[in-house]
Amino acid sequence: MKAFTLIEVMIAIVILSFINILLLSSLISTVRLKEDINNSTNGHYLARQALYKMTNDISMAYLSKNISKENSIFESVFLGEKDRISFFAFGNIIRIRDSFESDQREINFFLKKDFKTDKIFLMRRNKIFLDNKMGIGGLVQVLCPFINYLEFQYFDVKQGEWRYFWNSKLKDMLNRLPSRVKIKIVMQFPSNSEHFFFTQSSILIKIPFKM
Repeated sequence: MKAFTLIEVMIAIVILSFINILLLSSLISTVRLKEDINNSTNGHYLARQALYKMTNDISMAYLSKNISKENSIFESVFLGEKDRISFFAFGNIIRIRDSFESDQREINFFLKKDFKTDKIFLMRRNKIFLDNKMGIGGLVQVLCPFINYLEFQYFDVKQGEWRYFWNSKLKDMLNRLPSRVKIKIVMQFPSNSEHFFFTQSSILIKIPFKM
């Protein structure tokens, strides 16, 4: 029986090496594709959850007109900027019996950069013990990671237009809430692709009331 020559063996080794390289490349591509799909699915889920939480909180915003300046511990106000929003809202769930809480709370949404990782996060502040120190205290948590951009717009029924700013203490917006708030977030996935998400929230109680 004739044996293989050295050249034939070397050719066979080269062919097998090419086949292994092709198989390895295909395996790596499959793994990366799976990771991209998982990252995209998780990213969309986080973004949808964040938008749901924001629309739900904003829809319960309110202004109260029964608090006197002399005796009030806090004064309800709605402050909206292009990239942050602060307001008082209903919806606090009391979990401890006889605790000194009510169903009211202060909510803030804003962006914060982590200088260690250089990443930007969408943050949510929830303060259940209300005072006039808006934006200070309370529980601050990450609502959604990897956010590159956050934008709010506020619809003024009186003027019939969208605004990038709202302050219920100013003259032309005094004791008024926007009827709707438009929300836009841009999320950067680990693959460096950007995804845009939009929604609107309608405020249920649009005029001040007495409690």
